[in-house]
Amino acid sequence: DLIDKELLELGQKRDSEGRITNFYDLKPLYQKLDTIIDERDTNAYDEVYSGEGTKKRESVNPLQELVRQFEIEFGRLLSPIEKQEIAAWLNIDHYNPEIVKLALREAILAQVYNFKYVDRILLNWQRHGLTTTDQIKNFLQRN
Repeated sequence: DLIDKELLELGQKRDSEGRITNFYDLKPLYQKLDTIIDERDTNAYDEVYSGEGTKKRESVNPLQELVRQFEIEFGRLLSPIEKQEIAAWLNIDHYNPEIVKLALREAILAQVYNFKYVDRILLNWQRHGLTTTDQIKNFLQRN
């Protein structure tokens, strides 16, 4: 089926002893995937940036946005476990993405580039009953 859909090619080559070897060539599949990814990235870029280059927050996945923000601030790519931690903050702990960004900001200001530190900040705010960004900003100003 993959050959019929032009996603896979069956090739043959001869080795130095004249033996024929069959192999599958995945180039058509990769080219198709590259095309799809390029189209998706172009469409996502068009959705994110409108008019004067202002960013529309509602069109961006909050998880992807947070992962990108952490990668920028930490100066490295995140591991899959770290991405799962961010997803857990959003989906299991139900933290607002803006609150996670504030916790990241506090960790960066303290020069601690560590997920456990960000998690402790979020838990501390939860213990104090802080659920909105305004409450957290007031709490930070008092302390």
